[in-house]
Amino acid sequence: HQVMGGAGSAVCEALISMAFQGKILLLGLPDRFIDHGDPAKLLASVGLDAPGIRNSVRKAMSE
Repeated sequence: HQVMGGAGSAVCEALISMAFQGKILLLGLPDRFIDHGDPAKLLASVGLDAPGIRNSVRKAMSE
């Protein structure tokens, strides 16, 4: 899913309506054209492979 308008947006709207005040980390495809090719390489190029997700979570947890 994309970050903008994707499933995460719907989840965030629901959490906000319930007055959720915790941290939220949205991960997804950027709002731009993604080339065609090997899915694993494409996910890695936008930080959505296992190392990229791990790094995003670690960074968010340290903030």
